[in-house]
Amino acid sequence: MIRSIASRRVIAAILTAAWSIFGAQSGYGQPVEEGKIYWTNPARGIHRSSLDGSNVEQLVIPDLRRPDKIALDIAGGKMYWTERDFDNLYRSNLDGSNTEALLERKYGAPGWSRITDIALDLDAGKIYWTAWYSHGDYFVDEYLRANLDGSDTESYSYDNNVSVDEWSIPLDVAGGKMYWTSSNQPYGIQRADLDGSNVENVITGPELIGDPTEIALDAAGGKLYWTNPDSDTNRSTIYRANLDGSDVETLMEREGIIDFALDLDQGRLYWTGARGTIQRASLDGTNVEDLFAPKVRWPYGMALDVGREKMYWSDPIVGSILRADLDGSGIEVLVSKLDEPRGIALIAESKIYWADSGTGKIQAAGLDGSPVEDIVTGLDRPNAIALDRGRSKIYWTNGGIIPYTRGPYTNGATIQRSNLDGSHIENIATMHYTSGYLSLDGGRSKIYWTNGNDSVYGTIQRSNLDGSYIENIVTDTDSFWSHFGAIALDLVGNQIYWGCWTTWPSHANAPIPYRSGIYRSNLDGSHVEHIPSGTLDGSRVENISSEPWGRGYLPAITSIALYIPHPTSVSTPNTTPAIPTTSGLDPNFPNPFNASTQIAYRLASPGPVRLEIYNVLGQPVRTLANQFQPAGFYKIPWDARDQRGAPLAAGVYLTHLRHPDGAQTRRLLYLK
Repeated sequence: MIRSIASRRVIAAILTAAWSIFGAQSGYGQPVEEGKIYWTNPARGIHRSSLDGSNVEQLVIPDLRRPDKIALDIAGGKMYWTERDFDNLYRSNLDGSNTEALLERKYGAPGWSRITDIALDLDAGKIYWTAWYSHGDYFVDEYLRANLDGSDTESYSYDNNVSVDEWSIPLDVAGGKMYWTSSNQPYGIQRADLDGSNVENVITGPELIGDPTEIALDAAGGKLYWTNPDSDTNRSTIYRANLDGSDVETLMEREGIIDFALDLDQGRLYWTGARGTIQRASLDGTNVEDLFAPKVRWPYGMALDVGREKMYWSDPIVGSILRADLDGSGIEVLVSKLDEPRGIALIAESKIYWADSGTGKIQAAGLDGSPVEDIVTGLDRPNAIALDRGRSKIYWTNGGIIPYTRGPYTNGATIQRSNLDGSHIENIATMHYTSGYLSLDGGRSKIYWTNGNDSVYGTIQRSNLDGSYIENIVTDTDSFWSHFGAIALDLVGNQIYWGCWTTWPSHANAPIPYRSGIYRSNLDGSHVEHIPSGTLDGSRVENISSEPWGRGYLPAITSIALYIPHPTSVSTPNTTPAIPTTSGLDPNFPNPFNASTQIAYRLASPGPVRLEIYNVLGQPVRTLANQFQPAGFYKIPWDARDQRGAPLAAGVYLTHLRHPDGAQTRRLLYLK
């Protein structure tokens, strides 16, 4: 009897506490300040903040090294290179170790700059380089030199009217010849005597090598080396021939070779690549080694597995799918050697899905990265991706302009969908010019996306899941050229979050100023507000160039993910197709349990749902669901851990379900 009365008192206390908790919350929602926003900006990494923009943290810092021009000091055991995104020189040992930056500040005129080439004078102990700088509406060129350690930098030539040739001109002093590439007719490689006389064609014909860029000589071995980039495939080939152009042979084909140098003493070839790598191989192209290969270059798409406290993201430059803890620690590479993975989405308990813009595929893998399987093929640069698990559908964007892309571009993009196995592809909606981003509200059967309309203003639109009844939700008419990027939905707080970056076009040679940030509104587009956490340095002026991967500071926010702590896992309808006639909490199985148990419930009508675990003191220890859900049958696992993931003591616990038709509580028994 005493035990029965005590039990009743405990249950009464729990129900009283639960009523006070649930009753205090309007619409069973969660105050927005309690959550977190995660976002990716490829040039700046992964950040998070509170939903009100406070407490900003940088979780993942990308390796911003992007090697460009390269030169070797074989006797000194050093290689030197320039950075495509930074006005600096670097050097390391020949095996890539002991990297150091040589310059401490920018030299020459202020403004956007780029070092265009380097050369070493080893006898004098000097490094020479050329650079050009933007002065707003015109460019100037500068020639500089320093000691090999970067000290005593001086500008020894500065002429506004000089046009710097980015390509080096190697010399065969013993043979009395200089060599150069020509992008004019006739295309190819030419040479002349050292005084410029007796010009002759060595390698000609676009059908043979196209438009060569970098060349190097092995005068003692009587060999000429050069690269030939293919702008359509973004791949480059390194060729070799005799100094007179005879006996042309192909050594290797690689993606995006930018520059190369020869180590004739060791018989090696070094080169820099478009994915931020420095590699080397034997002179015949065999025995390839990675000297510098970044693990994280540009985080792009992102998805959260809140139940396991993990975040996943794609890196289109490195070509990989990665995973880390929610605080950015414990980074793992799950899938590598992809072409250009972008948008990413999860089925939390089983699979990762992503869009690969380079191969035109939707692919999937297990949460550990294996095995990789093709879901949809033959697409035109898919970008964003979203999953509707309840209806077994994948949605994606196809075609259009994509931020940080290598091209080629197509005007206009479409939203498409298919079954989770890739069958039954359908067109849902047409987008304007750019490839926007997607987010689904499965409970209300809506899809939201960002778009650029005919007036180039950023727009958020939504429709039914089949593409019918399209409506504009948010339109930016305040900025002259506004681009809406990533989008995410808070279906508990009924809000939209999106990224926006704005430019003000100028004439062709002037820098383009920008401002970038995160905004939010209600689901109907009302009450738009700016969230300070997403703002980049709007005072900085950068030129957005036409380089294959764009400038490193292009400010697009390419992914947003929301973490509201109370929904620690996303419950999904089970495969039962029928709609229940009543709502309620079913017995968990197994019960008692010693590792995990399945908690089942049913919803006769759609609406906000909250499923929580309480201890015998009436204290909430875990929230398993807190979101709007469609009618259906649901199962959600509980692993006997609290909100932080810590294991709980054995004993009696209670599940409490709050649903549109009422509330219900059941008892669980956890045994160790």
